[in-house]
Amino acid sequence: MTQSDIRLALTLIAVLAVPFGASATEADCVIRPSEVVNLGAPVTGLIAEILHDRGAHVAAGAVIARLDDTLQDMAIRAAEARLQSNAEIEAAQSRVQLLETQLSRQQALLARQVIPAATVEETETALLVAINDLRAARQNRLLAEVDLETTQAEKDRRTIRAPVSGVILSRDMAVGEFWSETASLMTIARLDPLHVEAIVDLSLHGRIDADSMAEVLPEAPVGGSHMARVSVIDPVFDAASGTFGVRLVLPNPDLALPAGLRCTVRFDIG
Repeated sequence: MTQSDIRLALTLIAVLAVPFGASATEADCVIRPSEVVNLGAPVTGLIAEILHDRGAHVAAGAVIARLDDTLQDMAIRAAEARLQSNAEIEAAQSRVQLLETQLSRQQALLARQVIPAATVEETETALLVAINDLRAARQNRLLAEVDLETTQAEKDRRTIRAPVSGVILSRDMAVGEFWSETASLMTIARLDPLHVEAIVDLSLHGRIDADSMAEVLPEAPVGGSHMARVSVIDPVFDAASGTFGVRLVLPNPDLALPAGLRCTVRFDIG
């Protein structure tokens, strides 16, 4: 082995002996959920069902609870019945066809001066009324379709879904209680990704870059080493402590890391 190879080997050993970087600087931090959502209500109503309890993991879009929707179900059935019936449109169409045939015959008789013009005029007026009635019947059907869609939307709003994937921190209401706009049904914390909130000494300002990577070391009993990306560097300092805040985003796809842990973050500032 040449002296050059020996020097290279010693250099690699020295680099590998340092956990993250030779000029790494540590700061205290706390691991928090990236979002905490107090689940509110788009509508008011009686809680008919709650599907999850505290500690449950839920996916975004999963049904959390349902409000009583008896009235909406009745309105939907009524709208569907109106749509299934074509009686009003069929009756209006039949009258229009009948009057058109009658008017055609009368016009032929009028040409031979068998009937007076007033008779033809009366039929023409009746035909115009029948055409308007047919238009109204078709419009009523369109309105029934809109009513059905509106009522279905109102029913859907009474099914409460999780806005984010996460874990339920608390369940604040029970089946049978009345849910209003100001009430909170439950609190959901998003744990992937996690936010790491660090308090950094003012001397490091300008030396930590956004989107740079840092090493996060959670406290026991979790422990381990995890890489996180710097996402926020506070532009306002705390004069009393001579510090500023830094937020890092820590991926947690398997939810192995809990939130609420103290930690140490190690920055590689070059």
